[in-house]
Amino acid sequence: MGNNNENKIEEFVGYLHGEDDASFGGEHSDSNELNDVRKIFSLRKKVKQTLLLKTGQEAWTNVEQRMKSHRTFRVKKNLNYFRYAAAILAIVTLTGVLAVLFFQSPFNKGKEIVTEIISGMGEMKEVVLPDGTVVGLGSNTVIKYSSSFGRNSREVVFSGEAMFNVKKDETSPFFVKMGDARIQVLGTKFLVTSFAKVNRNEVVLLEGNVQYKRNNHNISMSAGERITDDLILGNVVSNQVDVSRYVEWTAGKVYLDNDLLEYLVFLMEQWYGIPFEFGSEDIKDYCFSGVINKNKTLEYNLNIISLTNKIKFKQDENRIIVKKRA
Repeated sequence: MGNNNENKIEEFVGYLHGEDDASFGGEHSDSNELNDVRKIFSLRKKVKQTLLLKTGQEAWTNVEQRMKSHRTFRVKKNLNYFRYAAAILAIVTLTGVLAVLFFQSPFNKGKEIVTEIISGMGEMKEVVLPDGTVVGLGSNTVIKYSSSFGRNSREVVFSGEAMFNVKKDETSPFFVKMGDARIQVLGTKFLVTSFAKVNRNEVVLLEGNVQYKRNNHNISMSAGERITDDLILGNVVSNQVDVSRYVEWTAGKVYLDNDLLEYLVFLMEQWYGIPFEFGSEDIKDYCFSGVINKNKTLEYNLNIISLTNKIKFKQDENRIIVKKRA
């Protein structure tokens, strides 16, 4: 009996493995023995996976090893970051030390760095100096100052036209150097025009007090005063003006009071970048009084000048010819 049961189980197993004829399953499909063997057979994979499982201690040991490996990787990674950070810090520190050594080096003593600011043709720009002084530059203007500006005094080298609004500092006087002329102030507002080409300096004092010096001229100016210095003849003319008019200079308005036409034409050359030519020499000595707006077109201002003087303007190629009007 036992051998028959064993043989039958072997036959069942062989059938489940697909080794026997399919008709075997049809004959015994309702057999309880076959159902039992089928259940056991279906559990064989789970039993196999269970046998492959590690004990709790082995599993924990494996987890610890993976954690240590990950921690080691992070430590190495952080160490690399620290190395890079240390290298960068060393470079920055070395750069700072070298900079200090350079500026404190005896080879660098006495050397000054000069800052130069230039406005272009027809350009107006505002500049703030290191002490807070505000300078409105006109066309074709140059202003320079050195790295020693503000240590014992404040000095700028100037050429062109500009409105100065000097920050007051009684311990550090402010100087504007124009060729061999010099303006000294403590804190004030003034308009200065100085182009070497026309050999003329003009200073209009809007606020405060200034001292104008050139050669044997030493003139103390008060608010509302204008001086014109002819650098060729050496004559300095002083007169009182309406300050409110000159305040509008930053808005483009230029007031002229009995100024030579030659000087006015020169200013327009700076503003508009086009050369003028006089038809005769005596026209240069014509005088003009009035206001010219640099923000207006050239044609607009030429019309105004023509209405107040017996002259006319004719544009010829890239220049404007000034002629007498019949």
